[in-house]
Amino acid sequence: MGGLEASATRDARTGVLNRATLFKLERRDFALARRSGARMSLMMLDIDFFKTVNDQHGHQSGDEVLREIGELLQKRLRRTDIIGRYGGEEFLVALPNTGIEGTFVIASDIRRLVSDCHFSTEDNYFHITISIGLAELDHKKHQTLDKLIAEADNALYEAKNTGRNRVVAYSAGEGGAVALPDTYK
Repeated sequence: MGGLEASATRDARTGVLNRATLFKLERRDFALARRSGARMSLMMLDIDFFKTVNDQHGHQSGDEVLREIGELLQKRLRRTDIIGRYGGEEFLVALPNTGIEGTFVIASDIRRLVSDCHFSTEDNYFHITISIGLAELDHKKHQTLDKLIAEADNALYEAKNTGRNRVVAYSAGEGGAVALPDTYK
């Protein structure tokens, strides 16, 4: 991707897709999955206590954390996965042709990789953790991408509310988000 095209489609701080490009590509893949009956899952990631990173270590350190997470996601995920910055310290990933089980394995690996990262400032070292919410496309229930995103977001909030540094999958059968056993914890 050329410099001008990259600057129009990529988030400057993280190197992943910007929000507009993220939604354009995710809507395309959502429509393809719905039309073909294929599986698709979403992963919503949020950096735990990110405000504390900025407050204690400075905004430059916060930017470095965002950059590092963006690089880690791009290295760990497949070329067909769509990775973008959803908001401040949130990332959204669409995994085409992937069910919740496979997405959970990938998310758990990402969670572990992030918690193993160490960051440094002139004065000290610190590490961060992330919480991740997952949702899988249900062809009968999800008429729009927004509904699927809302479920991934609900699962993310459940991960935050139940201790952070965890992966939680949305389960309609359970009436909401459920934490699956994380083999890396």
